[in-house]
Amino acid sequence: MDVSGWDIPKKSMIGIPWKVAFEMQQRGWTLRSSIIWNRCNAFVEPTARDRPYRQYEFVFMFSKTRFYSFDRSKLVEEDVWNIPIERNRRAKHNAAFPSELVRRCIEVGSPPNGHVLDPFVGSGTTALTAIANHRNVVGIDMSNDYIDYGQGAIEGEGYESSSWKDLTKRLQKPSALWDGWAGNRQNFRKPGTAGKTKKE
Repeated sequence: MDVSGWDIPKKSMIGIPWKVAFEMQQRGWTLRSSIIWNRCNAFVEPTARDRPYRQYEFVFMFSKTRFYSFDRSKLVEEDVWNIPIERNRRAKHNAAFPSELVRRCIEVGSPPNGHVLDPFVGSGTTALTAIANHRNVVGIDMSNDYIDYGQGAIEGEGYESSSWKDLTKRLQKPSALWDGWAGNRQNFRKPGTAGKTKKE
């Protein structure tokens, strides 16, 4: 029985990550890189009896424009990231990312004091990591329980959270900090020029 509704054989992989990536392209995003996150200490999949266990996930790097924030010095590894899963019994979410994975994405892809959006904030790993690395963060979740838990985690670390109403007021005009950063062309790289210097 094909419960996916996509007319594929039983037991076939659906390919959700790439379906999402292709849909993003159709909506105007540029796919700059597909990164492999190697979950070094991943659990054995109990249902994978006639195929290899899956020990990796995809991290897609998209951009909206030709020029964007990219800090190669924070990259550590190229397109295969070897980052173990964090075993945290206190985590309230069953799909929490390790903070190192989040930190790498944030530091590579956003400027200091920039803005990070997590539309599925869950237990707040992205929010806490963004704040710890000097970024502003907006977290969204359909679950009120996760929203309450995330706010509690943020405030428990001594940070202040804002309501959606207060946030929308602040976002009605561009940040002066962003205007200053975006006005400096050295903060942007043309595709294929990262790491190169201009000859005198």
